[in-house]
Amino acid sequence: MFNASTGWAMTAGDPVNGQSRILHTTKGVAHWQDVTPATGKQPSFIGGSDFFDALTAWVVVGSAPGIPMVVYRTHDGGQSWQQARLPDQDIGRDTFFFLNARVGWLMLTKGAATGNVWVDVLRTSDGGASWKIISLASYTTASPSALPLEGSKSISFVNETTGWATSITTRENFAELYVTHDGGTTWRHQNIPLPVQDVQVTMLPPSFFSATDGLLPAIISSRAGETMTIYVTHDGGVSWHPTSPVQTGWSLIAIADAQHAWIVNSSYDVKSYQYIHSTVYSTRDGGWHWTQHTVKFSANPTMIDFVSPTQGWAIDEGQSLYQTADGGQTWVKVTPTIP
Repeated sequence: MFNASTGWAMTAGDPVNGQSRILHTTKGVAHWQDVTPATGKQPSFIGGSDFFDALTAWVVVGSAPGIPMVVYRTHDGGQSWQQARLPDQDIGRDTFFFLNARVGWLMLTKGAATGNVWVDVLRTSDGGASWKIISLASYTTASPSALPLEGSKSISFVNETTGWATSITTRENFAELYVTHDGGTTWRHQNIPLPVQDVQVTMLPPSFFSATDGLLPAIISSRAGETMTIYVTHDGGVSWHPTSPVQTGWSLIAIADAQHAWIVNSSYDVKSYQYIHSTVYSTRDGGWHWTQHTVKFSANPTMIDFVSPTQGWAIDEGQSLYQTADGGQTWVKVTPTIP
């Protein structure tokens, strides 16, 4: 969502044909319009998406093996779509990032095996009408200037030249954080301060709110448990500094702006592993101080999203939808109308 009334959604795969649908609303989360691009009679899948603003979105669509992937783009809220064939193929787990309506990147997954994921990086400078491969995956050797093979990856940029790729790793005391200063052609590892004990780190992509200010979430696992820590930068990502960790298991995170973020963690019965409740942690100073509230959803939440310090939404494992108007302290279930 981009505000209380306007936003996008993507459904889970249809139980019959496995296909997802693209939804758009201008009337709030209770009322949706199906704006899925027409892809023909052949079964297809949506490999990745980027909903940039209330009117602009991109989705990458694949079908049969050997048939080129297609990026569909819209600038009118999904009422019409244009398509562009990609100069590359993938296996259907892709990540977009658009800096503005013209310049964007697409990370195409080329293959995956035993924890390794091969990706190509593509770039567009005309809003997705054409794409160019700027970084190729290597199946045999690891180039010092290419992204490593390990882990599923996400991508984010602060300007047209500087961006980051993040991932999960099984290595101890190592953060999968890679930076580029040439628009995604070459990459190098960037160190961040980590706790002194033996830890494993999952890096999430950074969010920037100005040319200098950004937040970088990390899930840090150790023998003592898991914490979620937000790293902050005020120099455009040259350096990252940890804020106060939240003692929590594998969690969801939503970031609304440079000051406001939320972490949601769920508790389970130790014997039955049935869902008990969730704890919503919120910060109003960029991660330095946190407050918490106990919330009871119908099932374990799988997605949260906030567009302001007060307005947010959540979806649970049963596909129930909730909204909050008080910054996550209380939640109301919403029954959406989906055509």
